[in-house]
Amino acid sequence: MSSSGNDTTATVDDKMVESPSPSTPADSSLLGPWLTLPVLSQCCGVAYLFCWSAMYYPQLYLNFKRKSVQGFSLDLWLYNLSGFLGYAVYNCFRAHVQKVFDLPRAVKTHDVVFSVHGLICNILIGLQIYYYERGGQKISKWTWIFVVCACAVFLYLSFLAWLRLIPWDALLSANDESSAAFITPIQFLGTIKVIITFVKYIPQIIMNHRRKSTAGLAIQVPMMDIGGALFSGLQNILDAVYHNDIHIVTGNLPKMLIGTASSLYGLAILFQHFVLYRASSRYEPVSEVELGSLDGKGRPAVKVYQQAPMHISRRASNSVLDDPI
Repeated sequence: MSSSGNDTTATVDDKMVESPSPSTPADSSLLGPWLTLPVLSQCCGVAYLFCWSAMYYPQLYLNFKRKSVQGFSLDLWLYNLSGFLGYAVYNCFRAHVQKVFDLPRAVKTHDVVFSVHGLICNILIGLQIYYYERGGQKISKWTWIFVVCACAVFLYLSFLAWLRLIPWDALLSANDESSAAFITPIQFLGTIKVIITFVKYIPQIIMNHRRKSTAGLAIQVPMMDIGGALFSGLQNILDAVYHNDIHIVTGNLPKMLIGTASSLYGLAILFQHFVLYRASSRYEPVSEVELGSLDGKGRPAVKVYQQAPMHISRRASNSVLDDPI
């Protein structure tokens, strides 16, 4: 009898041990032995890293081929350079804090690699802007004012953190309620990247509207920007589902907002390229268009080399046409 009672108790204990804890990650085996949630998350991380990193190479190649940056907004470049500088520091710092204090990995290795790589690519584009033909383009005073003010705010917050009046990052003072209301220097870098993402494409869209053309901007840039945004958001969502922790999403809110803004502006530029200012099928691709001077006020003089229709002689087809786009 006692043995039977012990067996019953053991059975009950076994059932209690085998019952899953509420904090246990979601069962990813439902997707098969290979397509688990962590694997899908890693695939999304690689995909968004590829899209958001490779998106700068078409612009670098187009500038190199044309030996000119006409049609590419210099304001967009300065916004990108400033944003990636702050975002690289933000990701590197938070990744280090997460590792030291064993916190949830909201910022992943993909995020660090992406931000550092983006910074390097924009430095290379800056060298192209310095050496290649700019066609009279200049960075607007409003862009300079924005960047200078952002730097001043960061230096002020850093000074307060150096005096130990505020923490360097909220992750370092999770139990300090007195400093929870302050925006820290590291938080500001993530926030300013989001703000820059929401405004950086505006000068490019205005330039395209004034010129009635997207020539000079590699159209692969907004395409890959949209793809990177989709994969980036999907990775955070998969991680939150697997760990049953919404902090995975809210803890890296700048990444989600950046993806949303990138998608919206990317769609706007694609609409300009394929609908509003769609090139006729008789013209060469954008990379073959020779841009004239651009003063930012009127339309540039564009020389387009017409392809030869079947009913026109070869001699006539090689003529240069002045076609205002």
